[in-house]
Amino acid sequence: MKKLILPSKQEIPLDEIVYLESDSNYTQIYIRGQRRIIAAKSLCHVFNGITTDSFIRINRSQVINTLYVKGFLSSDQFALITLKNGQTLKTSRRRTDNFLKAIQA
Repeated sequence: MKKLILPSKQEIPLDEIVYLESDSNYTQIYIRGQRRIIAAKSLCHVFNGITTDSFIRINRSQVINTLYVKGFLSSDQFALITLKNGQTLKTSRRRTDNFLKAIQA
């Protein structure tokens, strides 16, 4: 099982991560079961530590695990994504095409 290893040596199984969200120089990691862990690294640094294709960056501040996508509505400029935990996130215009390609693959 693949895991994300944080600077605090904490290990999180990748299949339990729902999405990641940037918070300045920190990253909030949302885990299945409504738990949240804060890592003292930027989103870019944490995202680079993920070694699976099921994660995709949907905008400047969020990365989602496509395994937790319940559904989405897309328009010409963005997509509204509903996750299995009920959270709704929005893609940026620039990253909408990448999201649609990844979700349909």
